[in-house]
Amino acid sequence: HTGGQTTYFEARNVLGKPAFGQLIEMTGAITVAEGKLAMPPLKLAVLGAGTLPAPTRLGLPQLADDFGQWIETEGRIRVAESSRGRLSLLLHDRGRSCVVYVMGPPRTNDFKWLLDAKVRIRGINSSKIVNGSLDAASVLVPRFEEITILEKPASNPTAVPVVSIGGLLNREFGPWTNTAVHLNGLIASYQPGQSVVVQDPT
Repeated sequence: HTGGQTTYFEARNVLGKPAFGQLIEMTGAITVAEGKLAMPPLKLAVLGAGTLPAPTRLGLPQLADDFGQWIETEGRIRVAESSRGRLSLLLHDRGRSCVVYVMGPPRTNDFKWLLDAKVRIRGINSSKIVNGSLDAASVLVPRFEEITILEKPASNPTAVPVVSIGGLLNREFGPWTNTAVHLNGLIASYQPGQSVVVQDPT
């Protein structure tokens, strides 16, 4: 962050190991070869401790604005998982969902206590924007300390009574589709960080 804008650099092209919040100076050259940008390694020097900018406060439906900028948003956590070696969250608020990636290795594999908690997060708005509209909301959070618990879960989501898959599929859509359900069955297939297929007798 330069004081006005935020810019991303591919980490593999940066010579040095900066820490979160440090003031740095990078030097290097960008060349154009055959119509493509080429970035040789950039040298990085740490100048000292910096001051983080005040984040822009956006609701989840507003993440089509301020792409790539330091922002703050809120929502309830619907999913918390770390199967890909980092904590991933799914926030939900006002009919919109947002994927949140917390950088760095997770400190634990047990994040069930986060389910259904209302949180405020700070990070970089990395949402996918198509023709000026929000297509897929996502935020990159540099560390777990940028997540603030605003409201603890009203109840334990894992204590919800078990329902059959058949009974669930026959329900009419309604407000329950944004609440937790509890299934009991056999795993038919599993793709870490993507999907799991569960079967039961129904």
